[in-house]
Amino acid sequence: MTSKLIGFTIKQEENFKLVSVPLDKKTSDFLDSKKQGRHHSEYIREFLITPANFKSANDTFIKGMKDSLPKDIRNDCKVCIGESTEESDRSCNRYYLQMEFTYNVVVVEFINIVLKNKHIYQDKQTIFELTKEFFKCIVFLAGKGIMVFDMERLKKYVLKIGLISLSQLLNDSKPLQRLAIINDSLDSLNQQDLENKIFGNADCDCITLQKQFFLNKQTYYKENLFIDRQKILFKEGKLPNSSNQNGHTRPNRTDIAYFCYYASETKELKTDNLFSTKKAWKEIGQRFDKDDTNIQKAYNKIYSNRSERLKSSKTANIEYVLEHMLTKYPKARKLALDELKLAKLN
Repeated sequence: MTSKLIGFTIKQEENFKLVSVPLDKKTSDFLDSKKQGRHHSEYIREFLITPANFKSANDTFIKGMKDSLPKDIRNDCKVCIGESTEESDRSCNRYYLQMEFTYNVVVVEFINIVLKNKHIYQDKQTIFELTKEFFKCIVFLAGKGIMVFDMERLKKYVLKIGLISLSQLLNDSKPLQRLAIINDSLDSLNQQDLENKIFGNADCDCITLQKQFFLNKQTYYKENLFIDRQKILFKEGKLPNSSNQNGHTRPNRTDIAYFCYYASETKELKTDNLFSTKKAWKEIGQRFDKDDTNIQKAYNKIYSNRSERLKSSKTANIEYVLEHMLTKYPKARKLALDELKLAKLN
């Protein structure tokens, strides 16, 4: 649906934005201070970086206005048809003033979009590309006296370029700060999404797409944290990458089950989730790059059956766990040593 304003057509919704990403107070205050007392033309000059770029955009706009001048207005204007050079005879001025007024309405809205999204405003090249896209969204209908602005196109481009900018902002942040930004943004988006559902509003702000973006980033950065933690554990000798004589990668699921048993029995097993919930098993599976269901089955087998746990055939597993996996777990190591002695007696 379109709405008309003094010969000006705006496609789709007029009010749109991206979720704002929290910045540190110093940066936020600095950006806010730049808003005070500035004309919209100053912002456009800033966004286009150079005077040449601004002149090119302005000349193109003026040409579009002239081309769209209706024939009846042109024919009634003595200056336009060449009968006079006096400004007082220029009857087309009112038309141009209307066009400039409607342009001012939409350009102010565009500037507000940029200023609300401070992560975009910080990047000159990003603003430059966005401003070029803004002018591409303005189309004049030759001889019709109508200027069309494709708000839907600009909204999608703002979303695209904003998410790219957000990706860079997150990449430049510290690991935990990234997750904090993502969590805050998701909370804000979820609240907006809930309000839309309550009041039956359309998803004009592309909330669903933004939520998917942040959820994907959340998964990506959590996995990165896990990988970084694995590297540290491996470097400290807590995750050996050795193989047994049959060529099977160690630790295997039985080794891990014994490790979990001894460490959990002595309260030394550290997991982000409460052991032994499904989430904790999943975490352990990710930690060792093994199927968590198979590890849990092996654990249940030795946990519930002492005779099974102390079989002589299991001494190799206990010895491996003692040598490679319990070096930093003194209480668990003592328990494993005691049980190794009993297993060897079998």
